[in-house]
Amino acid sequence: MRFKHLQYSILLSFLSNIISAQNTVSSFDAERFSSAEVTLSDGTKQKGFIASFLETPQNIDYEDSWYTSAETTYNLTDKEFEFRVNLEDRSKIYKQRDVKEVTLFYGNIIKPKTYKVSELKYLDDNGELKQSGKTVWLPVLTQDVVSIYSMVFWYRNAREKLNGDTKYSKKRRKMLTMTYLGNSKDNYVLSFANPFDDDLASIFNRKKITANVLRHIFRDCPNFTDKIITNDKFNKELYTTDKSPYKERIRQTKDKTHLSQIEKDLIIDEITTEMDNQSFVTLIEDYKSSCK
Repeated sequence: MRFKHLQYSILLSFLSNIISAQNTVSSFDAERFSSAEVTLSDGTKQKGFIASFLETPQNIDYEDSWYTSAETTYNLTDKEFEFRVNLEDRSKIYKQRDVKEVTLFYGNIIKPKTYKVSELKYLDDNGELKQSGKTVWLPVLTQDVVSIYSMVFWYRNAREKLNGDTKYSKKRRKMLTMTYLGNSKDNYVLSFANPFDDDLASIFNRKKITANVLRHIFRDCPNFTDKIITNDKFNKELYTTDKSPYKERIRQTKDKTHLSQIEKDLIIDEITTEMDNQSFVTLIEDYKSSCK
């Protein structure tokens, strides 16, 4: 009997160790998962932790990122991700088709960021609506009668070493700001390089595409589009805003020694996105007041 009791005690101890091990969160998982809220396609919200979401390759081919392929290069077309209600739980795989939105939380210093699943379309040079074949995750800037989704794309200078390895600089440089607009009456969004992004002035000359996008988005108010577009050119000077307050906030963020570099980068992303889209916010407010 004593031998059986000893065997039983050993078995209980063994099972207890297995359960304990299963409930222990590895340092790898703790680092890999981030706090998030997922809104499913039926509207149900789940708070928990997310991983493998919008992961991009470490060495991005930046030359392949210009405009039309930026969404693919930066994995905004991500088809699935891992989700756990609690970190010690087993991961559940959510497909893009199962989800409406994902909100990522970064603590008290940085604002949460919401990504919405959106069908991406585009307009050709004649203003005809075309399918892109892409369903993408887009960061929400504002949600209104016309919503703004926007993302700043950054790059790091690369230098090939003598042994063939590539070394990337620590300092980021802005490549471009992509803006996506969606009318609440439509079930898709349109993309174009942001015309208010000063860094793009010498790179892109996409005046007609910009005009076509704005005509389509505000198509229910022809008098308004006649006001903002002249000879296939968007009259952006009507809505150009002062960027100096934003640039000062960026400078102050860089000087904050208590922030990590990742925290600084995230805050600067947020400020830069607001700066490059403030004119669109003003444009949409003008649309709302002009086209009641």
